[in-house]
Amino acid sequence: MIPLSHMLRSLLAVFALGATLAHGQAASQPNANPSVQDMVDALKPKPALGRSRSLVPGQPTPAPEPGQLQLSVQFEFNSAKVSPTSTELLKKLAAAMQTPDLATGRFLIEGHTDAVGTAAYNQNLSERRAASVKQILVAEGVDGARLAAEGKGSSQLIDAADPKAAVNRRVRVVGLVAGVAATPTTTVDASATAGPPRVAGKVTRLVGDARIGRSRDGKASEVMLKDDDIVSAGDTISTAPGASVVVGMNDGAKVLVRPGTTVTISESTATGPIAALAQKIELVIGAIRYITGDVGKRNPKGVRLKTPALTIGIRGTDIELVHAPRTRSGAPGGSYVKVNSGAVALTGMDGSNVDLAMGEQGAAALEAPKLRGGGSAPAARKGDAPAEVFATQDGDAALLEAKR
Repeated sequence: MIPLSHMLRSLLAVFALGATLAHGQAASQPNANPSVQDMVDALKPKPALGRSRSLVPGQPTPAPEPGQLQLSVQFEFNSAKVSPTSTELLKKLAAAMQTPDLATGRFLIEGHTDAVGTAAYNQNLSERRAASVKQILVAEGVDGARLAAEGKGSSQLIDAADPKAAVNRRVRVVGLVAGVAATPTTTVDASATAGPPRVAGKVTRLVGDARIGRSRDGKASEVMLKDDDIVSAGDTISTAPGASVVVGMNDGAKVLVRPGTTVTISESTATGPIAALAQKIELVIGAIRYITGDVGKRNPKGVRLKTPALTIGIRGTDIELVHAPRTRSGAPGGSYVKVNSGAVALTGMDGSNVDLAMGEQGAAALEAPKLRGGGSAPAARKGDAPAEVFATQDGDAALLEAKR
């Protein structure tokens, strides 16, 4: 049950994008209505001379400081859906990110909450709101490979003396500079760090036209996908209508990307200590089928599948996952899950949880369903999804054959 105090705070909550000053100083107040140029100026890398480091002959020039931006972004009651007013603000941010000054830059979208509610609820809420901001920016034309979204929950309070203060409820946007961390305490997805991209897998089957968005050496690009192409952490795959892609992950997992789908392979670490093994996949729109590999068998907690409506934890699984604004049969927008083998745990946008066993289906709405008597039903639930959502499509046979 979500505490009433948390729900009331959520109604009035203002998330700030970007904004904490470097080295732990307090955040400045966000600009209520910045221009596109204001945003560009804030996010451009800053000379490092402002640090307590002087230029010494023979020493390398200090790397520039990452730009940071703070905006007021409001969300609907107890949800990760951005309000219409703030959607317009984020459209301006997307325009700024596509100007010549920022067109090759990478950015970290970092979600934070206050300390009201449980740590697990706050972590989930921060991740979902950061993902919502990223989704809007991608819809406005920003290459998803340039954006990393991360939830911090209530672990990094700006005002620790008042853990419930509104200033703690924020999302930061930070420009990522090669070789320089956003702040001393920030950790980012492997896809957003400097250095060579981490190989996640390769294309084992391609039907029709698909594109892959990448960022290499600070430059973002989108190219046509080919058979046997390498897929790296941070790459975004988009399939045309009628097209499908099978990606063989480096741990033996299989990802079938169905037609009309956009999905990001955020992370894939298949070697090293068991606790470090990880695989993270973000479905923006469309449908995928995922069959777990070695990472899921050895460290199930390291596997995370996400959509704008839910987060999935797995336990040795073959699942199908769909996210759509609205299905062909008129079902409301949200995400749908079908478990072919194994089991999963779903977490909806409102923090509701559902466990699904083999053969079961579940869904999570983008907005918690309203009840006749008032209030809301849990966003995540068990039940029968529309049949066409999980219809077997081209590529499944090849995927299952590769599984054997």
